[in-house]
Amino acid sequence: MVNIPKEPTISELNRKLKRLELLVMALVASDGIGFNDDPEEMFYLFRRYFRDREEFRNEKDFFRFFEHFLYDSRKMGSGLREFVHNLEQRVGETQNDARRQHDLSKERMLSLSDSIDRIEERQNSTNKVLHNYLIYQHLGDVLNSVKLDRFIPVRVYLSDDNEADVRKVSSAIDKLLGAFGFEFSDDFPAEKGSWWKKWFAKSTEVATQPEVTDRLEKIERALELKGLHKPQSEVDKAQAEAIAALTAATKDIPNVAIQAGSILLVKTTDGNSGPCLQVRTLSTKELIYLENNQHLLCKPETVMQSLSHGSSQLELPVTE
Repeated sequence: MVNIPKEPTISELNRKLKRLELLVMALVASDGIGFNDDPEEMFYLFRRYFRDREEFRNEKDFFRFFEHFLYDSRKMGSGLREFVHNLEQRVGETQNDARRQHDLSKERMLSLSDSIDRIEERQNSTNKVLHNYLIYQHLGDVLNSVKLDRFIPVRVYLSDDNEADVRKVSSAIDKLLGAFGFEFSDDFPAEKGSWWKKWFAKSTEVATQPEVTDRLEKIERALELKGLHKPQSEVDKAQAEAIAALTAATKDIPNVAIQAGSILLVKTTDGNSGPCLQVRTLSTKELIYLENNQHLLCKPETVMQSLSHGSSQLELPVTE
C-alpha cells in the first residue's frame, strides 16, 4: 500500500513559513540579496540553501513557500528600503551632530585657552607696571621724571546712544589716542540712555610726566585748529586724520563731552546759534575737582562753568 502524503493545510504551511521567516531574512542579509533581484536566481539560491530542511522535502511546499515569499517581499521591499534609508540618514545626522558638538567644544576650549593666555599676559604686564611704580614711589616729585608706562583717564558722554554713532565715536577716540602715542588699556561697561563710557589709556611707550603733558597739549592744539578751521600744518597726517574722524563721528550728536587726561572737549548745540565746540587743558584744581565730580561730564552745557566755579573754591595742599 502506497502512502500518499497529505496535502498540507494553509494553516500548517503558514506555520512553516513563519518558522522560516527569520532564516530567509538572514539569507537575504548574509548574501546581499535584494528584494527586487531576479526571481529565478533567487529561486535556485533558496532551493540550494533549503534543500536539506525537513520543511521543504515536499517540492510542492517549497514552491508554495517561494511564491508566498516573492509576493510578501515585493510588498515589504520598498518599505524596508525606506526604513533602512531613514535609519542611515538619522544615524548620519547624529554622527554629524556629534562631530559638530566635538568641533564646537574643541573650538570653545581653544578660545578659552587663548582668553586665559591673554589674561595671564595682561596680568603680568599690569604687575610689571605696578612694581615699577612701587619701586619709584618713594622718590616723590622725581617720579615725574622717570620713564614709566603712563596712564590717563578717558571719559566720554554722548547725548545720543545710537549704536552707529557710538561705534564711530569709540573708533575715532581710539584713533585719536593712537595718533598721539596712547592706547586703550582698560575699559568699563557703558551706561545707556544717553551714553557714558570710561576707559584708561596707556602710553604706547614709557614716558616721563612732562612728555605725557606735551602729548596732551598737542591734542588740544590739534583740536583747536580743527575747530577754528585753520590749516593744520602743525599737525602730522595721522593726527589730522584722527581729529577729522572724531569731528565726523560727533557731527550728528547734539551734546558731547570728552575728557582725555587733562584735555576736555565739549560740544553743545543751541537751537538758534547751532553747534559750539570748546577744547582746553584743565588746571590742576579743575582736574582734581572733575575727578571727584565725574558726573559733571554728563552735562556738557554747564560742565565748563561748573568746573570753573567748583575748582575756584578748592584748596590745594601746601607742599614743601
